[in-house]
Amino acid sequence: MKIKNFVDLAFSPDSKIPFTSFLYGGKYVHLSMSDFTLQNGIYSAIVDELTLSLELDLHEGDGVAVWMLRFTNSSDKNSKQISSIRAFDAEFERADGAVFSTLNGDDHNEKSFLPRYEAIDDGCKLHLEPYQGRSASITAFPYFDISDGDSAMVCAVGWTGQWCLDINGSNSSFTVDAGLADADLYLKPQESIRTVRMCVMCCDCGAEDARRRFRRFTIENYSPLNKDEQLLPVALQNFDRYFWTVPEWRCEPMQLDHVEKIGKTGVADTYWLDAAWFKNGFPLGVGNFCFDPGFEKNGLKKISEAIHKYGMKFLVWFEPERIYETSDTWRDHRDFLLSCEEQITEGVTVDVKNFLFNLGNEDARKWLADTIISFMRENGIDTYRQDFNMDPLPYWRHADEPNRRGLTEIKFVDGLYKLWDSLREAIPNLLIDNCSSGGRRIDFETCMRSVPLWRSDTGCGMEYPDRPLYSWDQNQTLSLTRYVAFHSTSTWAPDAYSIRSAGTNGLAFNICMEDEKAVADMAKGLQEFIMLRPYFNGDMYAHSEPNLDRDSIMSWQYDIGNKGILYVFAREYCEEKSYTAKFAAVDEEKLYSICMHHEDLSVKTLLISGKELLNGLSLDISPRYSYAIEYEALS
Repeated sequence: MKIKNFVDLAFSPDSKIPFTSFLYGGKYVHLSMSDFTLQNGIYSAIVDELTLSLELDLHEGDGVAVWMLRFTNSSDKNSKQISSIRAFDAEFERADGAVFSTLNGDDHNEKSFLPRYEAIDDGCKLHLEPYQGRSASITAFPYFDISDGDSAMVCAVGWTGQWCLDINGSNSSFTVDAGLADADLYLKPQESIRTVRMCVMCCDCGAEDARRRFRRFTIENYSPLNKDEQLLPVALQNFDRYFWTVPEWRCEPMQLDHVEKIGKTGVADTYWLDAAWFKNGFPLGVGNFCFDPGFEKNGLKKISEAIHKYGMKFLVWFEPERIYETSDTWRDHRDFLLSCEEQITEGVTVDVKNFLFNLGNEDARKWLADTIISFMRENGIDTYRQDFNMDPLPYWRHADEPNRRGLTEIKFVDGLYKLWDSLREAIPNLLIDNCSSGGRRIDFETCMRSVPLWRSDTGCGMEYPDRPLYSWDQNQTLSLTRYVAFHSTSTWAPDAYSIRSAGTNGLAFNICMEDEKAVADMAKGLQEFIMLRPYFNGDMYAHSEPNLDRDSIMSWQYDIGNKGILYVFAREYCEEKSYTAKFAAVDEEKLYSICMHHEDLSVKTLLISGKELLNGLSLDISPRYSYAIEYEALS
């Protein structure tokens, strides 16, 4: 089977092409659609005492299948061992030149999300899994594609835990296996578990076009945002600028002062209060839902009232999964927590004073959901930010019962989704910001429910000579936008180059609010950004490959039909004096109106034919100079 035919062939009625597998009592079970019976909209199959339920969303016009398997022990005795649970297990014809592509996981440094390529050749043996239980952490990223020149398959793993991917090549074929990394468990009578959700798109085109189609598909079908707007916040976020050095920032008066100052500029639609409001502060106060002394009198009510007066939304940070010893939750709800009292994984150091809130415990999850919902309502909070600054895998494995490896993780991950679903149900149109020490839990399931507004902790500080934040921002935008519909980060400087480097269809910004000129400059730069950001929902055309060179020229383009925007960035050590910007997705027969936004925010308007744009627009450049070039067809 060729990769371009997988969805059409494997998911046709009564197909005998296997696509998912597991071991049951040591016996390999490889299932196809012919093994499932459709009744009342539910696909089910029986394997001994197991009932398998297949949730399948088939988008035939887009060449996409999204599926997830549930296991239920329908008997009155324990099941046999279930292991090697692979949501995706299929074999494909191998063409010469077949290439696997993905991204690095987030590691809070210059390598975060850089592209990775591997040839799928005879003898290829590729194994990937993330670091210690966070789905996009360091060693793997849960989106990938495989292309063979004239066709491509784009895949997304939906599992916010320890997933794995294996690709093995032979002379004429290769296999793709993706699923739970090391689950090996039995189910008790009537016990049920869910497994990894997979999304696979097959296209009769090259990899770049397939990625564009995939991103467009997720925006149209799996966006967690308001369908009418599809934009991320433009938010003042000053935690990393003030928290560690200005203690009085952690109090109501200074927060109200900042709300007033930024509200008057009219450029922010969101005020972002990060980890500063709870007793004992960050990081030792996690697990407290009571207030730090600076907020004890009124909680966050007066602050939210001031925010809403300026028409802004209020975004507040929570970290409900990590519970520190001595916190109120640790003291009052020890039965809700998972501990890890020893170093159980080689090379992994566990802080035994951190406990993991057990989202797999239904009573615990309900208490947490009720607590968060009440807190948000009482304090006028509009946007929920959930951070997660620990590696959960050692805690999960420490809690597993004998012969039930992976069960704690499965119930925890399922509980995370249920928690977010309950918050979204209780608070209509709730925006959830998914953070995990940056972008370490970006996967298909989290992106169905949330957006990573802080896509990496590379955004946690300003630029320095040995910390070229602008290039990291450019690389992350180019890389993540291959697969992920929505993501954003922060800018620390008000110049056009910094804002354009960091901007997507949303942006956080850190600025010294006592510096009136800096605030005014930031407001001026953000006005351009706000005007241009709707383009970011268009199809991306990458005219540069992400790289760490500080003398290169970077360019990319967003197109939304007969108009779009193209960005050009000359990095700080660039020695070139000119650059020819070539446009994609324009019609050579049409005339285009061009608005060239220069580094100083001045604008020059031109009329240029589509043929000239395809051949290339000549630009004067110099080190650390950028252009934002709007184009629109006139007829």
